[in-house]
Amino acid sequence: MNSKNYIFDFTVPQGPTGPTGPAGNTGLPVYGGRYSTIIEVLNLAASSAMQVPLLDFSASREVDYSTANSIIIEEEGVYEISYVLDASISNSASLTVVARENGSAISGTKITKTVSSQTSTTFCGNALYTLAKGSVIDLAISSSTATTATLNIGNSLMVKKIHN
Repeated sequence: MNSKNYIFDFTVPQGPTGPTGPAGNTGLPVYGGRYSTIIEVLNLAASSAMQVPLLDFSASREVDYSTANSIIIEEEGVYEISYVLDASISNSASLTVVARENGSAISGTKITKTVSSQTSTTFCGNALYTLAKGSVIDLAISSSTATTATLNIGNSLMVKKIHN
């Protein structure tokens, strides 16, 4: 090892300041969500989808909440769609939960579970999906047989745009 110290004495010339670059990323361009803060009771008919009540809404950007229990997309693109629903039912049945676009099931979000009577069951769905401007996104629940569903507090539906 060489333990000698060296001292350099010089100046680095500085040129003129260049043009300002583009603004940096300010976060997600579009996001929003709806959720529940109260327990809801739904009378489900056999094999008939019912919209999940999601009365409250989260912070948002470029989405609209003017349609009840829904999120309206204001900018087309690829979105991450996620939901959580926790429910119990009066009679054992198969429950299905699905996120919908304009009333039609969104591919990859449908979950069906066999649920025992009076047992709380949680559904968690997540998918990437291309949405058009004006798409109305909601959450639906259906049962294989007529039953009463108790939807617990904290159910939610969220959207986040991740790509154009």
